[in-house]
Amino acid sequence: MKTMVLLGLLVAGCGGGVGAAGTLVGAACDVDAQCVHRCVRGDSHYPGGICSLTCRSDADCPGGSSCVDDANGICAVNCLANDHCAGFGRGFSCDEIDRIAGGVKATVCRVK
Repeated sequence: MKTMVLLGLLVAGCGGGVGAAGTLVGAACDVDAQCVHRCVRGDSHYPGGICSLTCRSDADCPGGSSCVDDANGICAVNCLANDHCAGFGRGFSCDEIDRIAGGVKATVCRVK
């Protein structure tokens, strides 16, 4: 058990990051093992799968991402304009969506 916890901390400490290649939040994936936390699959806004983590508020998400109301609450990469999402390919653009906890909408990279 200690080995798994240390391995998780090591992977998180080595980066992963947030963005189109971020294995913490944003990278394309097919299986959980390709991500720091999990691969979200089966959501039409993230075709082909996307690395993320489950959240209940923005406080659960790393910097550069917001907790949005997709897939029952996941962290998604923030953006200000469509060109910020170009690295994601697959039809991604900057889209406004409800945050899982409500309040001001978030703008994140996803397929509309």
